[in-house]
Amino acid sequence: MAARTGRHVLLIGLPGSGKSTVAPELAGMLGVEWTDLDEAVVARAGLSVPELFEQFGEQHFRDLELAEFRNALDGPPRVLAAGGGLLGSERARSLAADCEVVWLRARLDTLLARLGPDERAARPLLGARGAGPGEQSLRAGLARLDERRAHTYSETADVVVEVDGRSPREVAGIVLDGLTGAEGAH
Repeated sequence: MAARTGRHVLLIGLPGSGKSTVAPELAGMLGVEWTDLDEAVVARAGLSVPELFEQFGEQHFRDLELAEFRNALDGPPRVLAAGGGLLGSERARSLAADCEVVWLRARLDTLLARLGPDERAARPLLGARGAGPGEQSLRAGLARLDERRAHTYSETADVVVEVDGRSPREVAGIVLDGLTGAEGAH
């Protein structure tokens, strides 16, 4: 656990997997603070994620995200809700090695139900290259992200939690069990 081991807990997963909603639940259970890294980037930059992508490109956003990750790691142990692409760089994966990494894994149908077609505007990597309007484009974007990121998530995660059909509180409890070595954490 973050408070007991002195390690941060890093939540990873695709958009809609529940990182930002599970983080405060888990932090409450652990008795620590939590940080949403995307929100930290937005607060520091004064621009939304889509604005950052549009004005400066994805790499600039990733650089800011990595800087916020480093900043968070300098503080006391906490729960970190990562942007889905944080672990795309070797440097971020190296920093994550000092965390308890938890992959919140969800089926595409679960992600679609949580995100809805309007989410494309707020998530540049889902909307920019879609196959067309609506759900099919969102499904295609999520499938592409899953294909690109699943291996990294699998290799990096200390705990994997299937989130389908579970509330954020249930998921946080399963994560807690996984961090403390309880059976049935997956």
